[in-house]
Amino acid sequence: MKRLKVRREEVAEVARAVRTLGLLPGVQRVGMAAFSFGAGPALLALAEPGVAERLDVLVLFGAYHDLTEVVAYQTTG
Repeated sequence: MKRLKVRREEVAEVARAVRTLGLLPGVQRVGMAAFSFGAGPALLALAEPGVAERLDVLVLFGAYHDLTEVVAYQTTG
């Protein structure tokens, strides 16, 4: 993220964290909050297998103004 570009590895890391938390004994609900640039990987992680089913709430603060531009940037650089 140091170059202000979301890499696949960062999205996978967020997804792995959500899946792992959801498998811990005694954990019934998983929520996530992401701030500023971190909102990108958090939002994209929802598309990863096993994430949306385990995530009860996602709160984004200071995320992006125009999601269409964000998707275009994330997919084309």
